[in-house]
Amino acid sequence: MLQRQRVDAVVAPEPPVDSLLSREKERFAGIVKTPLRLPSTDYYLVLSKDFIKEAPDLAGRIWQAIAKARTTHFSQLAKRY
Repeated sequence: MLQRQRVDAVVAPEPPVDSLLSREKERFAGIVKTPLRLPSTDYYLVLSKDFIKEAPDLAGRIWQAIAKARTTHFSQLAKRY
């Protein structure tokens, strides 16, 4: 839709878009990524209130591990899709 000028802009999660733009440079040569960044949130993970109350440090480490895995491995995983 962007290439056909049916829309002026698209907002999408940065990692998969970066992966797509880098893989198919020729196809998306006319697409310009702006430096505007929208706020993002971590993915939803169910941790019960009791678990967080009993093990707050562990809950924090779980969230940190998820964030690290996402930033470290996402580009490799995105290539599969």
